[in-house]
Amino acid sequence: MSASPAVTVLMPVYNAAAYLPGAIDSILAQTFGDFEFLAIDDGSTDASPQILAAYAERDPRIRLVRNAANMGLARSLNRGLGLARGNYIARMDADDISMPDRLAQQLAFMESHPPVGVCGAWVQKIGQRGGVERYPTDNVNIRCHLLFKDVLAHPTVMMRRTLFTRHGLAYDRVYEPADDYDLWVRATQHTDLANIPRVLLHYRMHEQQVGQRQRDIQDRAAKQIRLRQVRRLGLQPTDAEIATHEAISLSRFQPSRAFVAAAETWLRRLGAANTRTGHYSAPAFSGVLGVHWYTVCRLSTALGPWVYWTFWRSPLSLTAGGGLARQVKFGLLCLLRSPSL
Repeated sequence: MSASPAVTVLMPVYNAAAYLPGAIDSILAQTFGDFEFLAIDDGSTDASPQILAAYAERDPRIRLVRNAANMGLARSLNRGLGLARGNYIARMDADDISMPDRLAQQLAFMESHPPVGVCGAWVQKIGQRGGVERYPTDNVNIRCHLLFKDVLAHPTVMMRRTLFTRHGLAYDRVYEPADDYDLWVRATQHTDLANIPRVLLHYRMHEQQVGQRQRDIQDRAAKQIRLRQVRRLGLQPTDAEIATHEAISLSRFQPSRAFVAAAETWLRRLGAANTRTGHYSAPAFSGVLGVHWYTVCRLSTALGPWVYWTFWRSPLSLTAGGGLARQVKFGLLCLLRSPSL
């Protein structure tokens, strides 16, 4: 391992013994080899320290750091940012699997796209639930989508280290465990973001994940991050509007005519605010609003034909996209359902 490797792979570890060997092996098997593997044990009480030590003895690319006590994810990651020696920092979680060419693919992308300071990728979910998560790929659309949710998978991200040190960008404990979402939103003020449209990581779904164990805390933190972005559009939303924005963002609501009407009013208000401020690219933002309008209506097919005609009467439908097949399916679902409310 060189004193100044191209990449630092940063992996915090806390009681991850069950999946840790697979995660480590997936990094050590990368086709790109000029990296240091910075593993930070955050006071684990299971076999994780022993597993890490055994790997570190066998492979000099592994730098093992131990926190004296459990510090939490954000503080462990910030410690790693300070210790990293690579030009790029690639995040990794102790329960996921990186594809063999992940580092090579991301490094090549970053080298050929200088304006991009943060680069993620698509993920294949494994474990309790499967499926591929496909995120928006270009900076313009990512910025728009961040108003509603995080669209960079944290353990897939590669970052330019100097960009973060230059602007003092770090994880904020106030927003933990949504601290990565907060970081990407703040990073948009200094750099472009991107996602490579390829699966470069297998993302494990299980009950011990931070996102599973602390879902309510994470939702509250994400709500504050979304509200901060809404206010940048010059809006001071009411409690009812905040609740509507959260329901749209999380796709969690009880379908009703009143909610569909509130959702349309709010999405159109967001569009008008962006027209005034020019904060987001107008075509991209209109497209994102259209997608959310379609999602609200698609999840409300229990309301029957009314929601179908309501969808098409709204100007938001003009940017919803999706193609003819999706529109026909949506219409059939509405026509076959009897209004329940």
